[in-house]
Amino acid sequence: MFYVFRLFIINLSIYLAVLFLGLFSIIYFIENGAAIDEIEKYKYLFLACGLMVFVERLIYYVRYYRFHILPYSLSLYNRVNDEQKESKIYLDKFKRFDKKSNTYFFKNRLAIDKQAYLDLKDRIVHLLGYENKDEVEFEIKAFNKKEVAIKLFKLPKRFDWHIELLKDKNIYLGHSKNGAYFLPLENLTSCITVGESGSGKSNFLNMIIYSLLHNSQYIEKLDFIDLKGVELSRYELNNTQFTDNLEEVNNLLENLKDEMNNRFKQMKENKDLIYNGKYRICLIDEIGTIATHFDKKLKENIFNNLIEIGQKGRASRVLLLIFSQKIDSTNIPTNVLTNLQSSFLLRTSSQFNINNTIGLNEEIVRAISKKKEEPEWMTDWRIEAFRAWQEMIEPEWANVHYEKPDFQAISYYSAPKAVDPNKTLDDVDPELLEMYKKLGISVDEQKMMNNVAMDIVVDSVSVATTFKKTLGEKGIIFCSISEAIKEHPELVRKYLGTVVPQKDNFYAALNSAVFSDGSFCYIPKGVHCPMELSTYFRINQAGTGKKPDAKPAR
Repeated sequence: MFYVFRLFIINLSIYLAVLFLGLFSIIYFIENGAAIDEIEKYKYLFLACGLMVFVERLIYYVRYYRFHILPYSLSLYNRVNDEQKESKIYLDKFKRFDKKSNTYFFKNRLAIDKQAYLDLKDRIVHLLGYENKDEVEFEIKAFNKKEVAIKLFKLPKRFDWHIELLKDKNIYLGHSKNGAYFLPLENLTSCITVGESGSGKSNFLNMIIYSLLHNSQYIEKLDFIDLKGVELSRYELNNTQFTDNLEEVNNLLENLKDEMNNRFKQMKENKDLIYNGKYRICLIDEIGTIATHFDKKLKENIFNNLIEIGQKGRASRVLLLIFSQKIDSTNIPTNVLTNLQSSFLLRTSSQFNINNTIGLNEEIVRAISKKKEEPEWMTDWRIEAFRAWQEMIEPEWANVHYEKPDFQAISYYSAPKAVDPNKTLDDVDPELLEMYKKLGISVDEQKMMNNVAMDIVVDSVSVATTFKKTLGEKGIIFCSISEAIKEHPELVRKYLGTVVPQKDNFYAALNSAVFSDGSFCYIPKGVHCPMELSTYFRINQAGTGKKPDAKPAR
């Protein structure tokens, strides 16, 4: 209680000081510099305003008492038993409440540790006055680098399903504008469902489970993995198994892998392409909890098993249904994502964090354009090309032999983790330049000795362009395509696709839809370029299908 009272006095003092200083300044100007002499005249104004501030602050602290006391309670909870000091304080001070979004903001001087908050979830929920931890879910986000935003979601006490909608040999996926949407059980693949807290992910998860239980006659066993031990623990039926221990998870996946391999042996003996028996389905809720485990070797074994099951499981009817808040490498390795055949994307910021997103659809194309901060006309140009590509057939060339790519097993965007915003070679990270030297190409040396202007592209981002100023003096534009779209849109719209039209062929259409960056060059008529122009294109990220996307204007 004393802790909150002290915060209240400090906060009130600050508010009153600002108020009185403001009023004093106003009186000073009104009375032509005679504020001190005239203060008696306005004393009731000071008293009234001070009283209003006092009442407002008092109501605020009474209303949000639990949130003011939360940092203090958490610090006591984390106090080291044998030492008179605090081990770690996650929240410094309650700041404000946004009623519209049901979000509470706290100061956070330290770097946010989301896992630390999640580990203390039950404690935080209890301190906030929720007796049942299953009543509420929260989402943790960093805000303005100095604050933590805790968004609360009230959970329903029960799920009210329309059981009559469940169909034999079908998975009920919800309603669209055209009515109920079903996925035939035979078309079910290993997949991932991504959605942040409050997006409906839990409802979707339970809907999937209900559909699976309805079709239990076709399912040999359902395995539920939930390291949080909350969402899936309620399903305890004859053909289900629940696991909330990481060591047991590893054993379970080893068992699934063995079952899969035994089924392949039977398929080989019977000369079957598809296993004719029942399904084995493993459902994993919040896979990100596996990635945070301290045992590196155990995590590696688990993810390797997931990769193998994802690769071969569909034919043997051994499937993985994975649920996650995010679809990036911090939650799940890229190699695991690559081997999941389908995905369900709910409301999440991950759709624009596509460095590790696998596959291609219209939303991915739009996300690339958004990532590159392109105007609407450029997005429309990409979408037009993508729709044309969907109608095309991959060409067959005489005497040209190559392994046909799986276009849904490729990530169409990648970017270096750290990109210097400066567009000169001198400002590039020295470690990046050292990488070039290891490849046997000293960019610095080429710049000084060979008088060659060079645009350096790493993965999908132009990180530097040399001699831009020198060329610009002669009216020559040499930069990345991304930069040209922003600074010279009229030139890009005039010349884009004039050499090779976007619908010219299968690969031209694909490249037009998903190209990420490359070099742009414009030399005005009658101007002689004083030096050679070159693009150095480097691919660091495996599995992206990236290639040089240079499309110079002429």
